[in-house]
Amino acid sequence: MKTLFLVGGSRAGIDLFQSLLDGHPQIMQFPGIIHTTDKLITILSHDDSRNLAQNFVDDYPHFFDSRVNKLERHDMLGKKFNQFYLVNEINFIKNFIKIFKQKSKQSLKKIFFEKLLALHQAYALTNGQNIKHKKIMVINCHRISYMKYISKKLGNIDYEIIHTIRNPISSISSATKNWLKHNKGSSFFAKDIFYELDLITNGIKNLKKITKKIFLIKLEWLHQNHQKVLDDFCAKYKLKYNKCMRKSSYFNL
Repeated sequence: MKTLFLVGGSRAGIDLFQSLLDGHPQIMQFPGIIHTTDKLITILSHDDSRNLAQNFVDDYPHFFDSRVNKLERHDMLGKKFNQFYLVNEINFIKNFIKIFKQKSKQSLKKIFFEKLLALHQAYALTNGQNIKHKKIMVINCHRISYMKYISKKLGNIDYEIIHTIRNPISSISSATKNWLKHNKGSSFFAKDIFYELDLITNGIKNLKKITKKIFLIKLEWLHQNHQKVLDDFCAKYKLKYNKCMRKSSYFNL
């Protein structure tokens, strides 16, 4: 099982890229960002599998009822912006307990990773997917700081990083416009501009400190040469190109 972490540059389309992977039969992922912070590690530290799964459900309710996810507008899916998705929480917890019991004692030496993998497998299984066909686990941790944090917790796990980038002027323009519109600019400060500038100028350099393979996707390529980007991605990871990759969606909505 290959593991890919998605890490976004400044307004560079990492969520868009993840949405293009939705529905691919060889890929498993949660529909959105997983904040790989202390809170996630606390959840993964639970010894009891039922408590672990329940705590994950409590912390990520929008993965089970997208009507909760108003920030990313997963409550407004479909052609008429009135659709959403539901995932049965009880079945998810049952599937996680069952899957985790099957983990070998040897694999549990990498305990955080195995629990994270089991959560993804349980989610895919709950949604009626065949986990035996899965080749890649995709985790959208979104931020470089989150990626650096989880890299220390996972230890010597084999994974690769996909980092999206964008024309710097477009990045700054988009970030400024977006945050000024959000809550009438009440949460936008000078430090936010400096954060975006640092992300643009030092992002790749900071990611390279993790010493894992990093692949770049330019947002402009994703828009202008969509087919080649996805073909290259599939070829790199030995996946079959699927027509679901032609559209941005979650649960095919």
